[in-house]
Amino acid sequence: MHIEQEALPICFHGQKIVNVDSKVISIEMLSRINHEMWQNNIESFIESLSIRDKLSLTLEQITNAAKVYQQLKIPVSINVDNTILTSPDCKNALLNHTQHITYPVTLEFTETYPMPPADDVNSFFFDLKKNTHIKIGLDDFGTGFNGMCVFADYDFDLVKIDRQMIMGIEKRPQKLRILEHIASLLRVLKKQHVIEGIENKEQYEALKGVGFTTFQGFFFHKPEPIDNLDVSLSNDTK
Repeated sequence: MHIEQEALPICFHGQKIVNVDSKVISIEMLSRINHEMWQNNIESFIESLSIRDKLSLTLEQITNAAKVYQQLKIPVSINVDNTILTSPDCKNALLNHTQHITYPVTLEFTETYPMPPADDVNSFFFDLKKNTHIKIGLDDFGTGFNGMCVFADYDFDLVKIDRQMIMGIEKRPQKLRILEHIASLLRVLKKQHVIEGIENKEQYEALKGVGFTTFQGFFFHKPEPIDNLDVSLSNDTK
């Protein structure tokens, strides 16, 4: 499905990511759709796009991320639909575009599609990271097609734990124990992490207590239009 951006205009928001001291350490770019048909379901909108349109969206994010970095001088994360990894043409286009990035950026690949073979993907990641400004992340871990093997088989620098993994941890101690093991595994593998979807202090304290150190969610900061972003250390919701 090819959707013209003129018909469904896309805008970008940013959400701050914080460390264990609530200091802002990076910004994640988030797409928003100014159209009533899709406004409340960005995931379905993205899934409806062709691979080439998904690539175009990623490239537009990269352009806007450069503006965010120029303004704030803070690393930026960009979402990349992993169906792009199935298209040699799209991979080449992304590689060519990212060669010119001159600011710290993490390309977060989603789990909306089963990962192609690890050797092929890792070779592509290696080529991307020849530009030393680039890191590679796995987005929304815990909700997609790929299991724990992605930690060992794929060369991700950073893993983002999806909010579905932390929902209910206040009342489900077994869920927190699983997350504790994930935190330990990530440390052993020397991979960075972000816990997504923190909504309250109880979740934050529990996750901090089992070893997580990097967080994102409404408890800290809500998404804002990129033109409104600053790197205030204050917590928006406290």
